[in-house]
Amino acid sequence: MFDDGDEIMADKGFNMRDLTGKIGVRLNLPIFLGSRDQFEANETVINQKIASNRIHVERFINKVKKFRLLDRTIPLSLHGSINQLWTVAALLTLFHYPIISA
Repeated sequence: MFDDGDEIMADKGFNMRDLTGKIGVRLNLPIFLGSRDQFEANETVINQKIASNRIHVERFINKVKKFRLLDRTIPLSLHGSINQLWTVAALLTLFHYPIISA
């Protein structure tokens, strides 16, 4: 599914570095303050780069949600098709106007 050198963007709570490292995939997570009061300069730059890309991911997800395929109760008989429904909605979204204007 992934090629060596691919990158995955995730959020806090999805720390999968042990899994992604084994297959040569880089995991991009925002840096969190924890118990510190302030980010270091390089951490601020990293977070800004992640945030600038992340907004496009959020826009895409919102466009997929507009198809409203998954806002109703899904019968148990279709439980095996949920991933396919989401994939179809995502592919249809790609045919809409672009999320990032050139």
